[in-house]
Amino acid sequence: MKSTELKNTADQYGTPLYVFDLDEFARRAGWIKDTLKGTADFCFALKANPFLLNCADLLADRFEICSPGEFALCIKAGISPEKIVYSGVYKDPATTPEVIGRIAGKGTATVESPAQLELLDKCAGEAGNVTDVLIRITSGNQFGVDEEEACRMIRERASYTNLKITGFQMYTGTQKKKLRTIEKELNRLDALIVRCADEYGFTAAELEYGPGLPVNYFEDDAFDEEAMLTGFCSLLSGMQYNGRKCVEMGRFAASSCGYYLTSAGDVKNSKGQNIVICDGGSHQLKYFGQNMGMRIPFFDLIKIGRDNQTTDHGDSKWSIFGALCTVHDVIAREALLDDPRPGDLFIFKNTGAYSVTEGMALFLSRDLPTVLSFDKGTGVRILRNRMAASDINCAENERK
Repeated sequence: MKSTELKNTADQYGTPLYVFDLDEFARRAGWIKDTLKGTADFCFALKANPFLLNCADLLADRFEICSPGEFALCIKAGISPEKIVYSGVYKDPATTPEVIGRIAGKGTATVESPAQLELLDKCAGEAGNVTDVLIRITSGNQFGVDEEEACRMIRERASYTNLKITGFQMYTGTQKKKLRTIEKELNRLDALIVRCADEYGFTAAELEYGPGLPVNYFEDDAFDEEAMLTGFCSLLSGMQYNGRKCVEMGRFAASSCGYYLTSAGDVKNSKGQNIVICDGGSHQLKYFGQNMGMRIPFFDLIKIGRDNQTTDHGDSKWSIFGALCTVHDVIAREALLDDPRPGDLFIFKNTGAYSVTEGMALFLSRDLPTVLSFDKGTGVRILRNRMAASDINCAENERK
């Protein structure tokens, strides 16, 4: 979108404001899908931006969902169960039966622990249909299982009569700067697949992998995103494993389509520091590696009322803060600005992934918790009932 279009949008709807350019998302997701064609399917990770769900449905072969709330979003949007991969480090015994009941015999679930394997087997049995599962391989953190546990699951797979283990899943992080890191992970997966075939007679039918390719968020970033994607596809093609591959992405596909608009509300100088206070803040503007505003994201400044001139840099250093009363609400420190004034419009770019979930409160569309009070006279009282985040993170006018 052009700056003039974004300004007109801010004039109409006010700030702070998110704007998602669906044409840009379709362009970038289409580019990813075309690059992967013949090598791997494209899986969109819904956690990146739930508001892109309907647009992504036209492009994605699969959707990675990691919570009951994200599953509810898929149901509201009419997403086919065949396209769903139900993932997540925590699968709630209270809600998992409903999810498996809908995707059993159609979609796929991931296994991240022995307890999850037992739970999924039980739920699939209750649903009366065999469910496909992928074993998630850990990188040493809280997600997934190690190779030895994965091999045990493969060795004992016949005992889980309601599940069909179809292969493996691996996602180890984001903003990976070197293809060599990805190559090592793919080699690790190749070795595991060969071992399971040799020792347990198991033929993996599919592999889902999240490469964590880097995105240019800040002025000092210089990633060649096209070269990284092309190089990654070459690594996929060079694997020993030649079954179905599916590439899980979200942030890499969605980042470029988003804008966050916030207005300067106050401008001042305090002990030699030039300060801009905006009506938005860091609770709504999130970049991976933001680090208390020490890195400068890509942005434009529109000088409202001064011929609406658009600038991206100036000659003097300014620190940009949000409207929260905390020293942590820093958007950027020592950004070069050209005479900012109250009412000017900041347009922060590449905010299509994660920012819209306002920090972490709405991330993964997990419900907002009940809020209670207690005193000895009246006991426990409800101050706010549990709220379904899937009702908040939902494009109301695009429900099917």
